Amino acid sequence: MFWYYEANFLLLNIIASIGAISGSIVWTIDNDMYTKMGGFGFFWFVSVLSLLVGIGGFVYIYILKLEFDTDSAITMSMLLFVLWLAASAVVASYLQECAMENLVCNGEIVATTFGFLNVIIWLTAAVWVSRLANEL
Repeated sequence: MFWYYEANFLLLNIIASIGAISGSIVWTIDNDMYTKMGGFGFFWFVSVLSLLVGIGGFVYIYILKLEFDTDSAITMSMLLFVLWLAASAVVASYLQECAMENLVCNGEIVATTFGFLNVIIWLTAAVWVSRLANEL
């Protein structure tokens, strides 16, 4: 039953990561001033890393028919939670600066929204996995 929860969180992560990457693409097209800063590169890195973790986890569960060890699942969830929190906070600060300068902020809004959605997904995944590990 443990694999069922892992698969759901990985699927949500894939969808939210694609949304964050899409927001980053719109952000690049609309406004290249903030894309030259290091925070944008970090956000892009976390988005792609999270997408690859989601796809790799799905392959691991559904194709290889294996389950994650609970300790590694909690560690992975907390690591991605911290990465997403840092990346989303940086993008949110760029969003505030963008709004103050009356620039087009559509990409930043989408990227920030999906970034913080991923923060919620990975924190919830860590809590659920630790609760399930305690019940087993």
